[in-house]
Amino acid sequence: MRMWVPGYTGGTSWEDKRLSIGLNRWRGTNDYQQWTFPSGRDFDAKVKNSFYTGRPVLVDTIENYGGPHYNGHVGTTSHIIVAYRYHSNGTVGFVDPGGPGSAISGYSANRYFDYNNAVQFGNNFLGNYGGGGHGMVY
Repeated sequence: MRMWVPGYTGGTSWEDKRLSIGLNRWRGTNDYQQWTFPSGRDFDAKVKNSFYTGRPVLVDTIENYGGPHYNGHVGTTSHIIVAYRYHSNGTVGFVDPGGPGSAISGYSANRYFDYNNAVQFGNNFLGNYGGGGHGMVY
């Protein structure tokens, strides 16, 4: 049984690969890897592969004011969501912890949503293309 340590923070921070380290510790494995600034094609490939590995892909996105947004978000935000399904046409389905009935109250996003182009999602929100996100954990 793992115990919580008072005063410890940063378990989901991107720095020093803490997100993948935390997931591996929680699961008791070394399976999860963390990739900063993947291309859209790399993201697409990892989501497809996740159905063989049994490990969903987590993405830490950054949405910039005036730039592209997904799932009803506005402004500038860093946000972690999980890719949980993939359609043959390249559409990827996500679960958003900010959706109704989830971890964050008062947030107007949908709990589940689709993005119709996995490669474009990766390029817009994960890669280092004009202020894209941190990356993915797979």
